[in-house]
Amino acid sequence: VSDNVFEGLTDLTYLYLDNNPGFPLNALIQARSVVYLYLRYNGYHTLEPYVFQQMDSLNYLYLSDPFICDCKLQWTSLVNQYELYIQSGVCSEPSGPFPRSITTQGLYTNCPQTESFQC
Repeated sequence: VSDNVFEGLTDLTYLYLDNNPGFPLNALIQARSVVYLYLRYNGYHTLEPYVFQQMDSLNYLYLSDPFICDCKLQWTSLVNQYELYIQSGVCSEPSGPFPRSITTQGLYTNCPQTESFQC
């Protein structure tokens, strides 16, 4: 899949990419008009913030894969400050007594201060 696959699609509101292991997240940078993004069952373990910062209209991000909740995912704890709802993103690491959402406040307290995330 080309990184430019969504270029010029200005009315793309719903994007279902469930069950597409290996789908290159860089291709989403061009999907600026997407409001609902489904990325379930793709085998991702982390998500880079730069991919989602370009998606000006994104309000709902649906995930399912277990994520490694290290400092690379620290930006997800800031989404409550914006109009972005993340559903079903849970941490597989570090392990804890119960499944934790990747957006859990306080989960990334040992991480250096992150730049502000804007969506």
